[in-house]
Amino acid sequence: MAAKRKFTRIPKIQDLILAGLPTEVIPTYYALSGYTNNKTGVCCP
Repeated sequence: MAAKRKFTRIPKIQDLILAGLPTEVIPTYYALSGYTNNKTGVCCP
């Protein structure tokens, strides 16, 4: 039986900046990632 993942993987800040994400929205991205469903990828805060 596979173990259930309880955490959402968050990219490193450098990777987000290189992907073009403005630095002003990175804290919001991190906050919303805590509400992400690991199975579906849907975020419902």
